[in-house]
Amino acid sequence: MTFLRRLLDGSCVQKTGCAGFHDLKKRQSGLPYPKQNISMIRLIRRLRSIPVAENRFGELVAGLGRRRFLAAGLAGVAGVAGIGLLAGRPGDPEQAAQTGNWDWRADVVVIGSGGAGMAAAIEARRAGADVLVLESLAMPGGSSSLSGGVCYLGGGTALQRALNVNDSTEAMYEYIRNASGLHPHEDKIQAYCEGSVEHFDWLVKQGVSYRRSFTAAKGLPPGNESLYYSGNEQGWPYREQIRPAPRGHVPGLRGQTGGRHLMAALSQSARKLGVKVLLSARCERLLLHRDGRLRGVLVTHTGRRISVGARRAVVLASGGFIHN
Repeated sequence: MTFLRRLLDGSCVQKTGCAGFHDLKKRQSGLPYPKQNISMIRLIRRLRSIPVAENRFGELVAGLGRRRFLAAGLAGVAGVAGIGLLAGRPGDPEQAAQTGNWDWRADVVVIGSGGAGMAAAIEARRAGADVLVLESLAMPGGSSSLSGGVCYLGGGTALQRALNVNDSTEAMYEYIRNASGLHPHEDKIQAYCEGSVEHFDWLVKQGVSYRRSFTAAKGLPPGNESLYYSGNEQGWPYREQIRPAPRGHVPGLRGQTGGRHLMAALSQSARKLGVKVLLSARCERLLLHRDGRLRGVLVTHTGRRISVGARRAVVLASGGFIHN
């Protein structure tokens, strides 16, 4: 698509958010988001089955991505070979953009391995790019893996149709626009709504499973229902302005652990495609050439500062799903 072509034409920075992982209105309401639970983090560490390879910089999880880039994105992990480590290159990593002495190199470097970052990595890889994902945590998935895994989708998704829900792109657009307060970004809302059905189909193709089950209860389902009202469509004044439709799509699992399933499915899909992921890699700053072009990223990994070069682009996807 247009974004990916621009991404691969030359060095550029694209900030991408995981739009749809939470209700826009909830953010505006000022309600607090659930705190990340330490026990959940430990549980995910025990349950995750992504292989870790040891190399001179420590943990390297390899593998990920391919297909046309979708506006609200998602992704994965696989092999160590070909990641582009330039062994023993001397020099100051901060000067790598000027000297060309990179510790790591890839066509596209993605910062953040959550839903948005992994999606970008998958699509860049499917377009033929060599992709490296940098993740500050010791496991892939980012905050998306700790979330409920809810995607706000509509316009007549396969799940909505299977449950006889009558929805349209126009109705979805009008609701989001009206619920977004002053000065909504109408062009972005329109693009998101128009791509919503395809977005859902893309998730299913990556292995994310949804049950043909709907609940009218408000809030993230504690059961295994996959469709619910995640927004304020039934509240006033929206119910009088636009016909309400449930658009909260969540993997059908009990215990509100949809985010874990979502990212596990994306990681497994990505693993088959060859995107590389470097864990415990904290990105400090972008590295620019003297001509002003973005050339890479300065990273702290296992107590050591290293330079990561991007031949074509850097994708910033490290904001967390709660900071869309």
